[in-house]
Amino acid sequence: MFFFVVSGESRRTVMGHAKASTSNNQQSKPMASASVIQVTKENFDAEVLQSTVPVVVDFWAEWCGPCKMLGPVLDEIAEEKKGAVKVAKVNVDEAGDLAVEYGIRNIPALFYFKGGELKHKSIGVQPKSDIVKRLESMD
Repeated sequence: MFFFVVSGESRRTVMGHAKASTSNNQQSKPMASASVIQVTKENFDAEVLQSTVPVVVDFWAEWCGPCKMLGPVLDEIAEEKKGAVKVAKVNVDEAGDLAVEYGIRNIPALFYFKGGELKHKSIGVQPKSDIVKRLESMD
């Protein structure tokens, strides 16, 4: 059993148990613009590790308040930096295997990749300027 601590909150939530239920086994609605890539175990290698541009991966969940605050910031970055960087999102409730593989314990968690390697990680809501600066420094 895995626990995630939501940054800025003192409560703990058990992965998979706080997720809002969906009917008919439908996947939840993505919390992102069309420029943000939804990543799963199946496409992680192709979209993140084999990317020719820097990638920021947001590990998030629908029930996470700080994740919802960070979402619009990442949407803006994805639109403004389209082609120069990738913004990807991993829903930890739907892709728990990736969360485990990358040791995610707190969300939101931003992991920065370039050339298939993890270069930096940050936990919690980050200012847009810090995220952009980190991505630009990886070019």
